[in-house]
Amino acid sequence: NTVSEGVASVEADNDLYALDNRMTKETFRNYGPLLRLLGMIDEVIPILDGHGCFVYNMGGGITFSNLLYADTDILDLDNLALSATGGKYGRDGLTMGNTEALKAIVINYMAGGVPIVPYLKDMQSVHIATETEARLLENDPSLSYIRDTATVHNGLSQAVSAAQDLSGCENLFAFDYTPGIFRVNEPMAQILLDAAPKALELVENSLMPKWLRQRNLH
Repeated sequence: NTVSEGVASVEADNDLYALDNRMTKETFRNYGPLLRLLGMIDEVIPILDGHGCFVYNMGGGITFSNLLYADTDILDLDNLALSATGGKYGRDGLTMGNTEALKAIVINYMAGGVPIVPYLKDMQSVHIATETEARLLENDPSLSYIRDTATVHNGLSQAVSAAQDLSGCENLFAFDYTPGIFRVNEPMAQILLDAAPKALELVENSLMPKWLRQRNLH
């Protein structure tokens, strides 16, 4: 049984349905507020700095994909989010799409292996911190054309400054594989602190009962 800080307990049962029911409730309770908190962010610049590829970079015990798709409640079975294959399809709110809250993306370090240039084309501005990282990415067969979408800088501080200046957004959110806490700058931290009680109330009083009811759980 995992939470954003790591493994919290070991669960077992001879009845796998009973085990699934318990784990589902715990997952909703532990991760639901975090996901909806991300959905309350109006504008942010994520900084990717980990060995995962794009959506698989982690921060605070969750992946970047949860911020990228924060405009959709993927736990709500009334929408068609999980049928999407990437990008924005169908009617807004029914499938996963790149959230408009992402005003720029900074890549300090990121592995290749997954074609993401179509995603990046939807972003307002993409910044790669170093020439070394840019060469690493473009030498990956799935990312050969990344320079067509991204601007390469001479260091992380320069890349962050350019992203902030071009986007007019000061809020930073680093996905650097730190478990259990969000690595953010002070403006972003204040936004999260202010929104956290609202996210928790929304999940506990409205969304959690709905998620459970949709799965015939109580």
